[in-house]
Amino acid sequence: MNNFAFSQPDESNHSPQTISELSPAQWTHYLMLMVRYERNELSIKEFKEEWIRYLFRVLPVVTDRGKTNERVDIDSYDLGGFFLEGFNGKVQINTFSVKNNLPQYTWDYTTYAGPQDLCLNLSFGTFLSAYLVFKDYTMNQNPAALRYLFAILYKDGSPLDERVEKLSNIPEHAAFSCYYFFQSVVSHILDGPILMDGEELPLYKVFEEASKKAIESKLGIEEAMYDMAQESGLNLKLSDLREQNLYEVLRYLWFRIKKD
Repeated sequence: MNNFAFSQPDESNHSPQTISELSPAQWTHYLMLMVRYERNELSIKEFKEEWIRYLFRVLPVVTDRGKTNERVDIDSYDLGGFFLEGFNGKVQINTFSVKNNLPQYTWDYTTYAGPQDLCLNLSFGTFLSAYLVFKDYTMNQNPAALRYLFAILYKDGSPLDERVEKLSNIPEHAAFSCYYFFQSVVSHILDGPILMDGEELPLYKVFEEASKKAIESKLGIEEAMYDMAQESGLNLKLSDLREQNLYEVLRYLWFRIKKD
């Protein structure tokens, strides 16, 4: 009978426990495995095994019969920050992190700088443009929209139309990095109050009001928010409003809604 030896975790070597703790290289590898899983090239068990081997630096073990055993005892590792149990016991792959794990990306000899964590440095206009493309991909799974979103949020100083062309063939895992980060930020803003300067602000109410206004007036959400800003006394041209910091505009609109 063959005796199998399973690789065991090295407790002395601290490894990331959540998505936000991953380095850019670790995050990239995680996404590459996820893309293979989505293409049915890996089962969820194989995904976990490959991730454990990479993250915990697990090497094959030689058995007592001199054979190499590459099996991994999945249950010996804490993967709760990466694989979640969903409905009916189905495993869900976690991608949530408001920390941008890919702050910059180099493609075709050009380096592109991505948003700060929580998109803190985004302008109001850039966020809304990205939000519209993000919704398009979420609803239609359009590969072009996925890479267009990347071009909006990752910049090298060139105009958007040039970035769209230059980034049209970036690897799928890089495009997904941008998508999942932005998805996390949107969820963070829309799902409940966020903490700003020590104060909890329900900025999601701004989007709720803008959505109502957009439906009533048959405007886009950007035009609806611009109207809200104009009606609240913020006397700026649309081009100037687009350049204002995202969170400053949302905060201002929330206080005007609260006052009314």
